[in-house]
Amino acid sequence: MPDSRKSEERGIPVNASLEARLRAHAEQTYPDECVGALLGHGDDVREVLPLENSAADRRTGFALTAREYLRAEAQAETRGLEVLGLYHSHPDAPAVPSARDAAVLRSFRRAVIISVRAGVATEVTVTAS
Repeated sequence: MPDSRKSEERGIPVNASLEARLRAHAEQTYPDECVGALLGHGDDVREVLPLENSAADRRTGFALTAREYLRAEAQAETRGLEVLGLYHSHPDAPAVPSARDAAVLRSFRRAVIISVRAGVATEVTVTAS
C-alpha cells in the first residue's frame, strides 16, 4: 500500500530548494496542471525536471508524450541519475491522488502532487511505493 504524506506533516523526499522549485513550477502553470520528473537514486530525489503537459485538457489532467518521457530518461542518464517518479499539480483541488493518478503513477517509486489554490501552492503530498 502506498504511503501518502503531506509535506507540512512529515517532509517530502526532496530538499527545501527542490520543494521550492516544485511549488514554483505548479504556480507558474496555474490554472493548468504541471508535470515533471523526479530524478535521483533509490529514494534520494536530487533534481526535478519540468516536462511539457500534452493533455488535451491541461486544467484537469496531465499527459506525457513518449518523446517527452524519453527526454526525461536521457536527461537523467546524462546526469548519472534515474527517473524515480513524476510530480504534477492539482489546480484548485487537494493534493490527493485521483484513481487515474494512482493508475499512471503506480509504476514509479515516488509521486508528488502539489495543490495550487488561486495561484498559490498550498499543499504537497508524496506517494511512495
